[in-house]
This record gives sequence, structure tokens and C-alpha cells, in this order.
Amino acid sequence: MEKAGLLELNAVLAIARRGTFRAAAIDLNISTTALSLAIGKLEASLGVRLFNRTTRSLSLTGAGRTFVEHVGPALQDIHAALDAVRSERDTPSGTIRINAAPFAAREIISPLVLEFLRHHPDMVVDIVTEGKLVDVVADGFDLGVGILFPLFPEKHDRDVMMNSVAPVWDGNETWLVLGGGGLLAVFPLAYATILPALYAPLIIMLLGLIFRGVAFEYRWRTNRAEYLWNWAFAGGSIVAAFSQGVALGALVQGIPVTDRAYSGGWWDWLTPFSLATGVALVIGYGLLGATWLVMKTEGHLAERSRGFAFKLAFATVGAMGIFSLWTPFLEPLYLDRWFGFPTMIFSVIVPLLVLGCLYLIISGLKKGRDVQPFLASLGLFVLGYVGIGISFYPYIVPTSLTIWEAAAPDESLAFLLVGALILVPMILCYTAYAYWVFRGKLNPDEGYH
Repeated sequence: MEKAGLLELNAVLAIARRGTFRAAAIDLNISTTALSLAIGKLEASLGVRLFNRTTRSLSLTGAGRTFVEHVGPALQDIHAALDAVRSERDTPSGTIRINAAPFAAREIISPLVLEFLRHHPDMVVDIVTEGKLVDVVADGFDLGVGILFPLFPEKHDRDVMMNSVAPVWDGNETWLVLGGGGLLAVFPLAYATILPALYAPLIIMLLGLIFRGVAFEYRWRTNRAEYLWNWAFAGGSIVAAFSQGVALGALVQGIPVTDRAYSGGWWDWLTPFSLATGVALVIGYGLLGATWLVMKTEGHLAERSRGFAFKLAFATVGAMGIFSLWTPFLEPLYLDRWFGFPTMIFSVIVPLLVLGCLYLIISGLKKGRDVQPFLASLGLFVLGYVGIGISFYPYIVPTSLTIWEAAAPDESLAFLLVGALILVPMILCYTAYAYWVFRGKLNPDEGYH
């Protein structure tokens, strides 16, 4: 176990005293990011959570209260001793008595005392203990095609739209299954924390995917009820995309965790931020769908899609701008990441790259470079998730669980790595082959069905 230092111990006491990370960071004259990393390091070393952290509250866990009760007085004694030594500037001598719980004495106080005695051998330290216990981009465009479905009332156009994604949509869903299973295997604690918090939006998303998946087959088998399957395909796509956005927004705004388990309510995911994120993702997927149709179709359908792509491109970038300004104020960690040095460099680079992608989309649409807008739209999503990654790191559940805390044992990760090295290339090869076989413009007189 890695031993805690004075910074980590002072950090706990400062946060407990001030009630917020930002105020504690100011008291300690360090950045919020450094403070958060120090707490994460100490919690990983101890194997327990010291704070319950959400976007709305910060409080000590039971272990945190015990920590403050026993380590706080001991740390005050150490600081008093250090101040006394500094004031004398001579060889100090005497006895320091520290009262602490057994665990704190063994794992935290003892290393500090040993370091203290190494510098001041004439001092005696008497430690008295007590007996107290202390988962988008891959399936975005086919969802986008479904989102745009109601805007194309002609049966021929709808047939072509479905045929454009029919050969690849089910392969895209493989990544959803792989992502869910991979989260469970690689980060079991994150899986156990995130799923209870997001059961409702994730179940709604799966129901939407089921409806649109069934619609792919049944729409071609009936004339009388075709309109029902049209709405199942469009509605399932919209609901699935919106639910993904809601789940993402709920994760970004924070999930309350107490003693390594979800401690929030059934409706904590339902906030203005998560709902707005759901709408934004529907718009973004609509852009992917429109640029996909520009790339894969011709004639009237392609031209109408081109018009939608222009509008959706500006709407998507506008939504990204709104959330870039909104997100930092959800959590002090995000604010420090985006406006603190050196990570603030990304606050300049990422928006410039986003504007570059917007330029490529618009210029490609105007000049008839039909592949360029789709690739640039994918670039917008990649940049969006890069921004989220910058804000999150090193947390997998923001402000509650770090990557290392949530990770499976090393032996399990090594076993999974071997499986991933075999399985992931196979899926990539299958996906690449499917896209290669169905490359180019779609012939409206031919179809997958």
C-alpha cells in the first residue's frame, strides 16, 4: 500500500472544513485538479471512499468522518511539532504524544513520524492507539437515418433510406453489446454504479432499438401496416438517440456514490441538463444521418439530405458551444480542467478543430464532395468525446470513481486483453469488409431486401 503524505492528509481536512473542493484548493494554494487527484490517490491507497461527491453536494462518508476524527488531532500535533522545530532552529528534543486509531497510526501516522524522526533524532514520538474500527459514434448515422425518416414522406425515398443502412446497422449494434460487456468485465465497479443510476434511460434506449430492429424486417412484409413500422423505425431511432443523450448527460453531471455503491434516487438522471443533452444528441445524429444519405444516395433524396445537413451542421456546432459553456459549471473539476493551465490549451485547440470540421462539412456540401461532410461530421463527435475525456480524467464516474478504483484485478485485465486482441480485430475486419462490399452510391432499383 502506498503511504499517504502530508498533502493528502491536509487535503482531507481542508475539504471537510470548507465543504467544497474549490475553497479547500484555495486554502492549500493548489489547483482543484491537484486536490482531486490527491484525494483520489489517498482513497485508492486506503481502499475506502472518504467523500460522497455529486454535482449538488459534498459530504463525508462514515469512513471519512472516522478519518477526520482520528487523523485530524494527530496531524495538528505534527504541525505543532514542526512549527516548534522551525522556531527554535536548533537541535530539537522532547516528546510528542499523538492519539490515533490503530489503522491511522499504522498506515498514515507512522510513515510521517519515521520521516520526522529521521530529520530530528533527539525527538521522541509516543503514539497512543484506541480500539475503534475505522458506452456512439458507430451507430450514430443509422439512428440519424431513422431520425430523418418522417421528413421524407415518399415511399420510394424511405425504401432507399432503409436500404442504405440495412447491410451495416446490425453490425453496428455489435459495438453496443461489446461496450456493455466490456464495461462489466474491465470496470465492474463502474458497471455496478452506472447501471443502477441509469436503468430508466438505458431500458428506454434498448426498447427503441428493439422496435427499430423489428421494423427493418417487418416493414418489407406488409402493405396494410407499413405506416406502423415506419413510425416504429422513426420513433425507435429518435427514442434511442434521445435516451443515449440523456444517459450521457446524467453521467456528465455526476452520479452520487456512497461506500462504492449508487446512493441516488430513481429520478436523479432527469434534469434540464440531461434532457438538453438528449435533444443535442438527436440533432447530432440527424447530421450524421443526413451526411450519410448525401454520401450514399443520388438525385432528389441526396439533394434534400444536403439541405438538411446544412442546417443540422450549424445546429450541432451551436449545441456543442452551449454545452461547452454549460458543462464546466456543473463541477469545479470541469471548470479547472477547461480554464486552468495547462489543460486550458485544449479549450483553445478543440473549438478551433470543431470550426475546422464545420468548414469541411459546409465546403464539402457546396462543392459536391459527398464523402467529406460525413467524415467531418464524425470528426465533430470524436472531438466532443475528446472534450468529455479531458473533463473526466482520471474519473470514469465523474468525481466519484477513478479508472484505477473501478478497474478489475490485474489478472482479469490480462485475461481480457488476450481476448480483446483476438475478438476486436475480428469485429473490425468484419465491419470493414461489410462497408467495402456495400461501398459507393446505392442503386435505388436494387436493395438489401
